[in-house]
Amino acid sequence: MKLVLVAGVVALTGLTFFSATQTLPLADSPDLSEALQTESEALEAARVALDEQSEMFENALSDLSAENLALAAANGDLTDRMTALDAQMQDAVASQMTIASLESANADVTHRITDLETRLAQSDSELVAANEQVAQLLEAESTGDVASAIAELESRVSALTSENTDLSDALVKRDDVISGLMASADPSGMSVVTTCQEQTDALLADTRVSFETGTTFTEDSVLLLEQIAMVAIDCAGDGLMLGIEGHTDGADDFASNLLLSDAQAKAVVDFLAERGVPTLAMRSVGFGDREPSTGEEQTQNQRILFDWKQG
Repeated sequence: MKLVLVAGVVALTGLTFFSATQTLPLADSPDLSEALQTESEALEAARVALDEQSEMFENALSDLSAENLALAAANGDLTDRMTALDAQMQDAVASQMTIASLESANADVTHRITDLETRLAQSDSELVAANEQVAQLLEAESTGDVASAIAELESRVSALTSENTDLSDALVKRDDVISGLMASADPSGMSVVTTCQEQTDALLADTRVSFETGTTFTEDSVLLLEQIAMVAIDCAGDGLMLGIEGHTDGADDFASNLLLSDAQAKAVVDFLAERGVPTLAMRSVGFGDREPSTGEEQTQNQRILFDWKQG
């Protein structure tokens, strides 16, 4: 049995056959048959390997395309974040400029506040001393010299009272200026002031703080002040300042009314402080009978007012 090979020049995986026609007896060439079988199996294995490599290459191309898309998306997000950061930086620069301006204005106000508080403290001290001297002289025998001294002291008391009133008004204006500056720096703070003021006003809607005698609260007022203390603790925690104003009727002379209103306002401060309200978050001032609420009923003029401001 013979095998006829008609060969041409064929290039496949590095194998070359030269054109020739040769008749080989298969029975006489077993090595050639095995070699051809081996070459055929090697070619098939090479084809399979080539297919696998081609598939791997296509998968790699697909992965690279997905990575390119992800990088493009990440680059877009990074650009957006950089734009947002630039806007935040511009806002921060503007805020710093505003704060610098407010700090400059506040420095002048602080200097004026310190001077006013020093003068007010001196005035209060002199006023108390003068009233003590008046009381002592009134207990002494009435002589011409004593009457003259009393008249002089009463004149001093009147002058000190007037100065104290002016300083109190200046402090009220100071608080308004500070509140305005703080509101400009932090507009959200005004909503807190409004909330605290509304809560306090609601408690005083149908009642008021009243006294049995001097600075002794009535039983109903004690319960009322307990409720106001709970509101004041929260509001003081938000950095607010509570102004407590004392007002009296015109039953006594001006100096006596002023001293009584101041003592009653301070009594409220002491009561709230005992219930946990920070003392530094409260300010008391007495107005005497200078600001009546009504001209008809004097009892309505004797009252305590609460005024919340930004601390």
